[in-house]
Amino acid sequence: MGYIDHQRNVVFIKRDLNGKKSGALLWDTTRQDNRCSRYPDNTQSDKGWFHINLGGEPDDKVERVFLCDSPIDALSIADMDRDAHKGMPPVRTMYMVVDDPHNLPLEVLKNISRIGLAFGKDKQGKETASAVLELLPQTKRLPPDNQTWNQDLLERLYYEQEKRRQQQRGFSR
Repeated sequence: MGYIDHQRNVVFIKRDLNGKKSGALLWDTTRQDNRCSRYPDNTQSDKGWFHINLGGEPDDKVERVFLCDSPIDALSIADMDRDAHKGMPPVRTMYMVVDDPHNLPLEVLKNISRIGLAFGKDKQGKETASAVLELLPQTKRLPPDNQTWNQDLLERLYYEQEKRRQQQRGFSR
């Protein structure tokens, strides 16, 4: 899925839909928006994306897709989706990063009716969502409550942790 390079950046592996490595995205952890740049040293093809599939059976056809700004947001949405289903999603679901809206596997995505545009609330997120919506009109915009989906996840985890602390305090009295 990824690794940390010698400059302490996170490198997320891009793969085609058959799983063949095709490049990477580089995340500078000091960025506030979680977006990545292309990793220039090993990008072999534009036909690759950072994506993960969860739910259903490994050989099942993908029935739902979340298109995201960054690998961090894709992983955040996947975690929240698992939590919402109290385990794995019931159908095969793909969480895919759109680093270029004009480089999408349209031939596959056009045949999927349940696609969420899970981009951030900033200008770039809104522009990417609009561009993808033009290419895939069956999609639905799913903005986060905060600026990014990762911020939503961190907020949820914070409140869950606070709730546990308060429950523990109640038992210790």
